[in-house]
Amino acid sequence: MSGTVFLCCDDRRRAALQETPALNGIDFIEVTDLLPLDLDPIESALFASLPVAERDRLLWQRRLTVFFVNPLTATHLAAITPATIKIVGGERADSRNISVTILSKTATSITLPSMTFWSPRALAEPTLTPSV
Repeated sequence: MSGTVFLCCDDRRRAALQETPALNGIDFIEVTDLLPLDLDPIESALFASLPVAERDRLLWQRRLTVFFVNPLTATHLAAITPATIKIVGGERADSRNISVTILSKTATSITLPSMTFWSPRALAEPTLTPSV
């Protein structure tokens, strides 16, 4: 891991979730910068037009990688969409225009819009319980 890590659960919570694979929860979140290649065409043009000393602000802490306690089931995966993820707190916290990429059975990446800046922010996790 190369970014800042925020642990989201204690050992008792993690153990309880591990005992019930149908349930899931956030284990930890890693906050990292984007790479210039991650920018969309509009942001790439803006990035190129900025003085070198100002370019980092477009990349700074825009990717949240969310690691889950248990492997994500098909039901969990269906529940993890830009529409079900809400980011609250921080400066200009904005859950609009985020992108979600499933990285593995236990991790997903959330890319934030350029006008969202990280400071202590909470990720409101979707309810990840299977349908009855």
